[in-house]
Amino acid sequence: KVKGFTVDGDQVTHISTDKETFEVDMVIMCVGFRPNTQLFKKDLDTTPNGALIVNEYMQTSNPDVYACGDCANIYYNPTKESKYIPLATNAVRMGTLVGLNIKGPNVKYVGTQGTSGIKIYNWSISSTGLTEGVAKDAGINYGTVTVTDNNRPEFMPTYDEATLKIVFDKNSRRILGGQIISESDLTEKMNTLSVCIQKEMTVEELAFVDFFFQPHFNKPWGLLNLAGLAALNIK
Repeated sequence: KVKGFTVDGDQVTHISTDKETFEVDMVIMCVGFRPNTQLFKKDLDTTPNGALIVNEYMQTSNPDVYACGDCANIYYNPTKESKYIPLATNAVRMGTLVGLNIKGPNVKYVGTQGTSGIKIYNWSISSTGLTEGVAKDAGINYGTVTVTDNNRPEFMPTYDEATLKIVFDKNSRRILGGQIISESDLTEKMNTLSVCIQKEMTVEELAFVDFFFQPHFNKPWGLLNLAGLAALNIK
């Protein structure tokens, strides 16, 4: 258990735990979120962690009360269930739906894939949907494919290596998630894969879906296509 930090100027140098002290170069805080919903516990239905349960119109168990953002659960397309996914992107969409549906309800939420991205030093990283670990914990009969290729043709003056991984359901062939990492910013590919998950595309469809080719940007067979092709032989 972490007890505290030792700071020298603007640099964390040591972490103290209940067992010993460690010298460190940096600290990554992964404390997560907790819904602040104590006010509504007696009146509205919540999940075990306290998140308010809402329907596709953002209505709580009281149809006259709406909820959005980090206090509420949201529909998660990869597993087709309600989950707690506190992201700013989910919050702004949910909030917009609340505003529209107070006079409705007339606009349903399409669900989320929990798509996110981060920049760590020179590395651009993004993900969407299920990771392999989450798919395994969920008991899904899943398959994975990892492809590594340069982002542009080798005859171009510069290019960077990229690694992309997808997770899919072996039974339905439906795409469930993916991650990508590169020193080039290829994070938007996870936005594309997010749409694929939302529309329940299969790896067979991903293999041959139409993406443009221009050597300044990519290769004739893009990384997403390559991942779909590699998955064709995994049954």
